[in-house]
Amino acid sequence: MRQPADYSALLNLPVADRLALIEQLWDSVADSTADAPLHPAIGAELQDRLRKHEADPGAAVPWDEVKRRLQAAR
Repeated sequence: MRQPADYSALLNLPVADRLALIEQLWDSVADSTADAPLHPAIGAELQDRLRKHEADPGAAVPWDEVKRRLQAAR
């Protein structure tokens, strides 16, 4: 990985500033993922999950229910 010329200066930023920078970088990546190539195995998995969902949409569990079950299992 190529490092920017001022990489060491970035490492010297306060933690809060580095976290804010990470968030900005992540958001910029997330905004441009439409152009990113999809690994064939991931594409196949997504297609399989979509096929299963379309065959039985009622099997889906709402996110709030998943969180509740996980918290109850602790």
